[in-house]
Amino acid sequence: MRTFHWNAPIIIGAGCLALFLLAPAPASSLAQEQSASLDLTPMPGVSLRGPAWATEEQAITEPATIAALKSKLDKSDRDVAFKALEIALMQLGDGATLVWKRQKNGLSGVIKTISAFRDDQGRVCRKVNYSITLGTYERAVVGTACRGKDGNWSLDG
Repeated sequence: MRTFHWNAPIIIGAGCLALFLLAPAPASSLAQEQSASLDLTPMPGVSLRGPAWATEEQAITEPATIAALKSKLDKSDRDVAFKALEIALMQLGDGATLVWKRQKNGLSGVIKTISAFRDDQGRVCRKVNYSITLGTYERAVVGTACRGKDGNWSLDG
């Protein structure tokens, strides 16, 4: 009996840890809240420029372009994608990932912040991985986003 009383906290802790590790993960309410807010607020402060995406035929023969992605998205889709990028750049630490989804048409994306630094001009920059999916269309870019003096971000891919 004494052994049980002595070891009870260890046994209970191990049981809780095992239960925590084996239990299925609940759906994140934070991600749902972020995707809902992304759908409503356009973001004029982020611009994408430089090579980033390509069609499947272009991927083999020529560099990818942002124009290929922009042609697949309407203005509200671009606003949502830019807002997600702004959230990731402003609120996530290095190595963090933001997963977002737009319920309207299945547009989704994953943004992973890699590192923050200052460039030669003294601007705050962040290296990011950004992948976006719309139906069967999926593209990814590894790029550097830098914040200009006006506070707006630009992404070079």
